[in-house]
Amino acid sequence: MVKKSKATSGNINSNAEDLLGLDGSDWLEEVTQKLVIKTPNSTPRKPKIRKTISESVQTIKATNKIPIAIDLRSHSEPLIKPDRPANLTGHTPTKCKFRYCQLVHHSSKTASTDSSRPFIVTEQPELIWISSEEDDAGDTESDSDSSSIFDRGSGPSLQTTISSIASFIPESPSKAILSRPNSGLSPRACHTVPRPVDCDKFSVSPSRSRSYIPILPFDNEPYTSSSDLLSPSPSTLLSSSPISLSPTALKPPQTTSRKYFIIAHDKETQKLFDNIKGPVPWGAQYELARGVILKEWTWEDVREKVHNFAGKSDAEVMHLVCYVMKGVPFPKLLKNDIGQESDREQLALLENRGRGLGLLGHFQDVDNWFGGQIQQIATLRETARFTLFLQLEPLEMRRSTRFARQFGSRRVLQVRIADDFLRAQARERTIRFLSRKFVLNGRVFAPTPPKEGAVYLVEIGEDYERTSMSKFGDQHRKSLREVLEWHNPMALNSQQPISKYAARAALALSNTVPALIFEVEDIHFIEDIIASDCQENKPPAHKVLTDGCGFMNEAALKAIATALNYPCRPTAVQGRIAGSKGLWTIHPDKSVNTSEIPQIWIRDSQRKIIYPHFDSSSKHYSSLDRAHRIFDLCHAALPSLSTTGPTVSLKKQSVLNIWANGAPVELFKELMKKGLEEMIEPLMQWDGQFAMPALWDAINKTGKVSHIRTARAGAGMARALGLAGRDYSKEGSTRSETGAMSPIFSSTVTGRNEFSGAPMGLHETAIELVQAGFHPARDSILWSTLQKVLEFTVQGAIDKCNIPLPEGSSATAFVIPGEYHPLGVLQENEIYYRSSTPIRDPNTQTLFHVITGEVLVGQISTQSHLRHPEGKPSLQAVNDHASSFQFYPKVIAVDKPELAPWSDVFIVPIKPSDSGGQGLVSMMSKCSGGDQDGDDLCGTWLDSLVKSFKESPLVLEPENISSEFEDRVQKLEGFLAQIATGPDAEHDLISAFLKSLTDSNVGLYDKFHESVVRHDGYTSDEALRLAFLFNRLLDAPKTGAVLRTEVMQKDKKRDRDIKQSLEGRAQSGSQASFIFDELETFGQNLLKTTMAKFQQLPPLSERSYMLLEPYKMAQNLCQFGSIPADALAKIAESSESDPRKVERILLEARRSDLRSLEHHVDQAFLKFCSIARTNRDFEEKKKQKKGKSSQIDVMDPAVALYAQEIHGLTNTLPNIEQVKASYAYSKGKTFNFGKTVAFRTLCEIQVAALSEGGAPCSRILDQVKSVSGGARRLFQQ
Repeated sequence: MVKKSKATSGNINSNAEDLLGLDGSDWLEEVTQKLVIKTPNSTPRKPKIRKTISESVQTIKATNKIPIAIDLRSHSEPLIKPDRPANLTGHTPTKCKFRYCQLVHHSSKTASTDSSRPFIVTEQPELIWISSEEDDAGDTESDSDSSSIFDRGSGPSLQTTISSIASFIPESPSKAILSRPNSGLSPRACHTVPRPVDCDKFSVSPSRSRSYIPILPFDNEPYTSSSDLLSPSPSTLLSSSPISLSPTALKPPQTTSRKYFIIAHDKETQKLFDNIKGPVPWGAQYELARGVILKEWTWEDVREKVHNFAGKSDAEVMHLVCYVMKGVPFPKLLKNDIGQESDREQLALLENRGRGLGLLGHFQDVDNWFGGQIQQIATLRETARFTLFLQLEPLEMRRSTRFARQFGSRRVLQVRIADDFLRAQARERTIRFLSRKFVLNGRVFAPTPPKEGAVYLVEIGEDYERTSMSKFGDQHRKSLREVLEWHNPMALNSQQPISKYAARAALALSNTVPALIFEVEDIHFIEDIIASDCQENKPPAHKVLTDGCGFMNEAALKAIATALNYPCRPTAVQGRIAGSKGLWTIHPDKSVNTSEIPQIWIRDSQRKIIYPHFDSSSKHYSSLDRAHRIFDLCHAALPSLSTTGPTVSLKKQSVLNIWANGAPVELFKELMKKGLEEMIEPLMQWDGQFAMPALWDAINKTGKVSHIRTARAGAGMARALGLAGRDYSKEGSTRSETGAMSPIFSSTVTGRNEFSGAPMGLHETAIELVQAGFHPARDSILWSTLQKVLEFTVQGAIDKCNIPLPEGSSATAFVIPGEYHPLGVLQENEIYYRSSTPIRDPNTQTLFHVITGEVLVGQISTQSHLRHPEGKPSLQAVNDHASSFQFYPKVIAVDKPELAPWSDVFIVPIKPSDSGGQGLVSMMSKCSGGDQDGDDLCGTWLDSLVKSFKESPLVLEPENISSEFEDRVQKLEGFLAQIATGPDAEHDLISAFLKSLTDSNVGLYDKFHESVVRHDGYTSDEALRLAFLFNRLLDAPKTGAVLRTEVMQKDKKRDRDIKQSLEGRAQSGSQASFIFDELETFGQNLLKTTMAKFQQLPPLSERSYMLLEPYKMAQNLCQFGSIPADALAKIAESSESDPRKVERILLEARRSDLRSLEHHVDQAFLKFCSIARTNRDFEEKKKQKKGKSSQIDVMDPAVALYAQEIHGLTNTLPNIEQVKASYAYSKGKTFNFGKTVAFRTLCEIQVAALSEGGAPCSRILDQVKSVSGGARRLFQQ
């Protein structure tokens, strides 16, 4: 341990020391002890102070572990401008051979006169700024000699170590920043050095584009600790403690050409944004920058109108940015909830007490507030010249992560990456692009380890052409090193493979809700239960019988239920805490549950990250960061959605699995027909008193509209509240299917167009037309929408091979091990499930709670793909999501009264079963290789499926499957030692993290597998090989496994040969019938029958006379309108003008208004037609694309043009908005234009024309309404 050295000034801040691992901190010692290269004398030590050579120069005796050079450049403003001699009272300039260098040292007045004693600085040393030539601030890519993206400041040193800067720690980093005067120079073009320095003692040479001043004499021996690699913020390199410098000649630092990428930035505009008298809030800055990227306006336009946003809050102006900049009138209904939330987060950042993490009660009119709820998203795009850039997307409020709660939503920028950028050579280019720093409005963002194809950039304490401002909370920003160490300390977790270290980022990036904070002494760590035949020190997952499942006591689960307003205490909860993840269920020990103090028990298999201060003997932390003591809730064990809402459906590979194991094709045809008929028949029942309410309910059920609306209202809390299932979509996936940029007027946040009021979803549009009073038998506008709903429903089932199971025949839930009784309640091959809400038997129509009898169960993976169960030859297809599952051989569901307290979870036996080649394994390891960490288990007891399903023998992974992959797994410790001697260690480290950004080829191997199954059969050796390869590829981002190039090429060639063989068989008629082909043919015939039946129900007219009426009335007023007699009499009495003359003037004004209105609508119609021609293949592209359809409304420009104010109106025409919408409805061969641009107004016209009238209703109430069970029974009478 390095001994403490006394600082003369006695003014060193202990917090700064703890942060950087100096005196009084264990950080440096822990790092160096764990990550040091195994060579003699390799531990970094603090420089020793020795006597000075002269009274004006200090020296440091260098250790053999200090890197070559240090850059002390900070991100504050210089004290002395470059190219100008220093002229300070009491200081003598010392000439330097370097062109822009002016070094000054204190006079003898401030130095000790005793040459035998070390030179002592009695006050904080002044700084000389060294600046190079100005860079072109307008370039998209800007040369950056700033050292490391780990630095808080902008210094260029790449090999700064903790030990080498021990003497430069300031009293307080933030105070040092704030105390420096502003000289008006660009901070990134400046460097700082402490003075005094005798330049004659050193030989200094310029680098390529920047001035570097070597400060300390270092040898070339590599440094090895993570503290060396992750250098601290240069803004902290100031101190009043003694400094010693050796006269030994210095070498220039090893640097590389680093570049910023400018997402959006303008130097002059940024000065206006940061104007202390009237700053522009961050949300408004973001929207202004987004508009510049979209080329909707320029930075010059922004500067002209920035006064509209200066000095305002985001709640006041953020939602108005696009309208102010485009000169468009504000819509009537405009939400500013994101702006309000942005203001709350900003206040929390300034408060700097961790309020964003949640659990601090009421804040800014919100109960139980927590932060991190706003998403800043950028999409990776490519220009026509194949240059990569980042496109900012509209701000969203869909989720909240621990990462964003800790650092603030505005500090995190998610980069979505399409799969095309991660394939072949494009992947390397993408990684190189993302390995740099990015600038958005003067703020610098650095990449962190990715998650599921998305890279999260975090704002670090560095600025680009702006000055750090405490008013914005800039002093609270962290360096990238601090961010990484906060989440996953490298020294303590150095035995993790690099890929696993990167994958651990997911623990802080999952969509969670802070639910409960535990005291550190109430967080216990316990061992797993292991299969008795396991001899390994580190048991494999299939030998861990409790893999991923821990305990909570009753008090903890009750507290979570209270915090989330659950109707009852859940049996189990899924979440993240203390570097651990998984599932926690109620502790079986009743004595533990008597305590009123919340407690948690974490299994070894759940623990993914180790933090400091852990006592391995007591299995407790002595201290733990508050963020890591909060239980971040993902989901709770609530009644299965299949018993309370959407039913479970069989999808493509589930159907293939069951068919391959004995189920006949006719069974699937019957299930498909019955399930679709139950959905589509009510859509064509239009007669009767309650026909329209029944139609509303049928559309709602088919499209799950109420479910989607409630989940949308719940935003990031939807899944935690049980309002939505797991989101299986890839985080990096882009929302645009066509590659088009998001329009500046975006509808993605609210789910409806802000101008026209039209919902974005097809089913939601149909529902709102029904409730507005439209009737499909009379109104073509609803008839055509229903036609699309029917086609979408049937075609969707065909494309995805989506076969709904009858309600009450299946359930999905968490799975937990049944270890609650020492003697064992469940035997091998038994399961237990009890629903807290009654399930209706589809055959007997009776209600039950506990499942009994034979059940098929399957694991739903947490990934977007489902696994191959080891017990069966099976493969889950790409993009089969929450409602599809794979099956394990039949199990027996039993009723065990002892297990009644554990409801809404599947309980599997703790007893292992014999797998043959792998010995004793857990039941879940057979079922898709799953565990109990929160993956869902699905079970179906549908009699026709269960009876036809034939069990298959267990299939083990081939022994040679590992040889198909390259051996590239490298531990973090070894990699850090390897890159320590490189010229750019930090860049190498980040690039290594980004290597997990990959297209793992799972989609390609899914296609390979299907081709082989068609050609050789489901149980062929090649089909099994591809199935296991598929599973390995699923885990590749975590394991670092890389498929050998020659294997890929061989499989591609084999696939081409198989396809040619299949084509030959098809031509000769020798190809056997395949399940998907038969279901495709059956489905298409069903679709034709359905649509033919619907075509026999045409509407009475193409256009609704009710919707045309306002325009016709306006025409009549312009032709024959007259002033009422009483009005004419009053005019005659009060004026000498001829009343008839007044009447003519009035008619002309009306005609002028109508002409202006028609011209305005005609222009919008032309725009509409132009977009339709340009995007004529848009719908076809969407049909060809798999996955989510685009949420971007390509007609937004036409809608915005229609919504613009019509200038010059005299307002003599009544109901001008209705007249405008009515005329729009009359345009074109169809009504699509009017429906697109004036949806809300057309609905208002229809409601007003109803004989029974309409009922006023607020939007929020309309969004949460649904049809009760009693009303549904009434409809069916």
